[in-house]
Amino acid sequence: MRSRTACGLSIAMALGIITAMALQHWPQRMGEAASVRSADRLDFVAIAVAYEAQLAAGSGQPTTEHLAAIRSRLPALAFADRRVVYLSDRSGFITASTAVSADSPTRLADLLGSEDTEPTGTSGSVIRTTLRDGTPVLAAFRSLTSGYVAVVQPRSAVSAERSYPPYASEAFAFACATALAGLTAGCLRYRRRALNAKRDRRRIARQFDTSLAHGRCGLWDWDTTRNRVFWSSSMYELLGYEPRGDHLSVGEITALLHPEDGGMRMLADALSTAAALDRELRVRTAGGDWLWLRIKGEVVIDPIDGSRHIVGLAADVSADRQAAERRAKDDRRLRDAVEAISEAFVLWDAEERLILCNTRFLKLHGIPAHLALPGTPARQIMTAGRPAMAGDLLPLDLSGSTGGRTVERQLPDGRWVHVSEQRTRDGGVVSVGIDVSEHKRKEARLRERERHLQGSVRRAETAAQCYAAAAERNYEANLAKTQFLSRMSHELRTPLTAIIGFSDVMRQQLLGPIDTRYVSYTNDIHASGLKLLQVIDGILQMTRIEKGQFALSPEVMLLDDVVGDAIEAIREDAAARRITIEIDTLGPILIQADAQGLREVLVQLLRNAVTFSGIDACVRIRLRTAGERINIFVEDRGIGIPSDILPRLGRPFEQVESEYCRNGGGAGLGLSIAQALVDMHDGTLKLRSEPGIGTIAMVHLPKLQPAANDRDAPSAQLNLSLIAAE
Repeated sequence: MRSRTACGLSIAMALGIITAMALQHWPQRMGEAASVRSADRLDFVAIAVAYEAQLAAGSGQPTTEHLAAIRSRLPALAFADRRVVYLSDRSGFITASTAVSADSPTRLADLLGSEDTEPTGTSGSVIRTTLRDGTPVLAAFRSLTSGYVAVVQPRSAVSAERSYPPYASEAFAFACATALAGLTAGCLRYRRRALNAKRDRRRIARQFDTSLAHGRCGLWDWDTTRNRVFWSSSMYELLGYEPRGDHLSVGEITALLHPEDGGMRMLADALSTAAALDRELRVRTAGGDWLWLRIKGEVVIDPIDGSRHIVGLAADVSADRQAAERRAKDDRRLRDAVEAISEAFVLWDAEERLILCNTRFLKLHGIPAHLALPGTPARQIMTAGRPAMAGDLLPLDLSGSTGGRTVERQLPDGRWVHVSEQRTRDGGVVSVGIDVSEHKRKEARLRERERHLQGSVRRAETAAQCYAAAAERNYEANLAKTQFLSRMSHELRTPLTAIIGFSDVMRQQLLGPIDTRYVSYTNDIHASGLKLLQVIDGILQMTRIEKGQFALSPEVMLLDDVVGDAIEAIREDAAARRITIEIDTLGPILIQADAQGLREVLVQLLRNAVTFSGIDACVRIRLRTAGERINIFVEDRGIGIPSDILPRLGRPFEQVESEYCRNGGGAGLGLSIAQALVDMHDGTLKLRSEPGIGTIAMVHLPKLQPAANDRDAPSAQLNLSLIAAE
């Protein structure tokens, strides 16, 4: 609109100039009147040039481009008659001129050669003077915002002899009035249109700013010539600042940009290497936060003043940035999770291109790491790796499959891989591979062990059958032996009873005196009979235990009483060897056991201790409690038992003393009977002995018998309480 108005004004002025200058073709009188009118024409040309120069340069320095624009807008008659136009800055340096000579001056002060001037023309603003070369000229000067305009015309170019018709001045005045009236009408029309255009422009600007604000966008215009920036209202609203009517300086904008993003210099450098600008940077909001903006723009040259602008759009991309950061974080988390998987993992897209894999996948198939880039075709990756023994290791042709599959393949180096493939919803394939070489080796070892085990089982079955047959035979033989011993013991006991009885009658001389020699014989017969009876009783007791005919009858009793009965049973044997028996106890001890069985255990242990102790020795009995159990120790200082013989003790018919002496005799059933009775009481019998030092036998028994309490617990507890009360 501004250029169209300026063009209209120029045309109106040009009409007045053309009308005025057309008068010079009319003959008129020579003289002073012609010179005055030439000065007026020169003054009018200077006014027109100054007006156009002001429109073209504005507040900037006038240049050659501005002069060319002026010449294009004014008619050629304005530069006729050898008129020369000079444009200069405020300091007087000439920046443009229409002079064609090479020795044109550089300053307006150097243009005129004489200071003698004479004003001429109607307005008196045109002077008569001479140039430095002495040429008489007419000169007109006008002032601009940023410089000056000078129009110079040689006086020789003025046609002083031309005659002008009468009333030429009145015609020139009429032409000027006509031009002024047209100019006034044009200005009024321009003002009316300008007001309408201004209202439309404001309405469109409001709608445009509203649209930009809804889209979180803003317009910006960086005038690099004047080094200032314009922001739209939506730009201020986007950042939360109050709109300003004036421009922002580059320093103010730089203070709002994040220092790590490069600032305004980065934007200028980016445009120096590219035709358009597209960058993302952070801008500080009014609240002090950083807002990510995407800046897009390009260089625009103002057609009016030729200034250089960078105009563009700024859009809020903070949400996109945050989403991208979340996606990147999720992607890193996913990659870390995939990398932490102990199996080989790979994900292909629907076009069999790599999306993601871990290091174990690359190591498993010998694939170089630089090939594992997203988007690489699967065929290229798998070809670079070690091929399988039969075809591709990971065939991806699953077009006819809607689910997945599992395969096992063997690599050339002998390793086995278990691969599970599953199709994704978007048509891709996810594959998980596990190195099962060790599992395969274990399976082979297990199969080999199974074959050996089956052979061992068959051999064991055969041996078990043989053992069962032998055990059956041994059982039958043992049963026959036991039955034989039982029958033999009974058969021997009957006549032995008669022998002992009659020998005792003879020993006591109940029917009359006999010879002293026969008395000693009867004593030997009686002692041997008692010894033989003791052996036979042991055999009978052992056979009853083996045949399960011995049943316990647990009852609560004082352990000291049982110990006393056992000592009384072997007292004669101890007295015969002058052996003393000591009892070490911490007080009355209650125990629930079979009285006869416990007494038999103590008798057997005391008899062994007495038998294998020397003359005038001492046998010691210690009674101790250990929680819910009782320990009975029988100690002697006898010949002791060698360590290689201890494991054989407790077996029926084993005799330890036979290794050292033959004084003890007997069938060797004492410890066997004691061991069997202790086991029936849920106890243990342990021996500790050293040759020449002695032997300690320990009986470890529970205070209560669980089997008896399960059957008759109330009565047992009652009896125990009564005894404790006594």
